[in-house]
Amino acid sequence: ERNTIRLIGLINDILDIEKLEAGKLDMVFENTKIQDILERSEQSVNTFAANNGVKLEILPSEAEVYADGDRVVQVLVNLLSNAIKFSPQGQTVTVVVEDAAGFVQVRVIDRGRGIPEKFKKLLFQRFQQVEATDATKKGGTGLGLAICKGIIEQHGGQIGVESEEGKGSTFWFRVPPARSEQTVVVKPQETKAS
Repeated sequence: ERNTIRLIGLINDILDIEKLEAGKLDMVFENTKIQDILERSEQSVNTFAANNGVKLEILPSEAEVYADGDRVVQVLVNLLSNAIKFSPQGQTVTVVVEDAAGFVQVRVIDRGRGIPEKFKKLLFQRFQQVEATDATKKGGTGLGLAICKGIIEQHGGQIGVESEEGKGSTFWFRVPPARSEQTVVVKPQETKAS
């Protein structure tokens, strides 16, 4: 059953990557309260955190973003899952929202093993994991961060990591703030001549 779940996860990740690269991953952009995104993300990973003995600290925010809420939840759940996975038992994973250069920035802070300098640039590429044993010991496909990068870039935002080996990591992303007009924009489908 575990293998089946893992295989389904891998297939879904590959489909998302292919859709992102082909410009076919539809997104619905609208003004969204970041607090809703935080709460939905927390609900998705609560049990995983409890099972790993890791505490979640999600600081509340009044910020609003112009985004596809479901896709930003997908990004945040991925970052939270990674932070929980690589945190020692009894540690806390913290989420902070702040203003950053005209964007709303979300930071996911863990107190895990950190990331060696040589891996930082590779992390957001397909099938990259810090250690070869991570896939077998910790699970995962090595596609999650590449998908996160694609989603955030389609929002016109940025994603990155700050880390010091042995002292934990902070993964962050920036998305645009809410717009004054309440328009909903659906990314157009590319049509190919048949």
